[in-house]
Amino acid sequence: MSCSLKITRNLRAFAAGVAPNEAVEGMAAMSRKFRDLARRLR
Repeated sequence: MSCSLKITRNLRAFAAGVAPNEAVEGMAAMSRKFRDLARRLR
């Protein structure tokens, strides 16, 4: 099995166990983190 297929399989298995609200909250938190980091680089 190629590496990319294994990563995709693992990601799908992980995502199946994550509630949609948790995923949205996690993405929002990471967005805030990246925006804060980007402000420091300016």
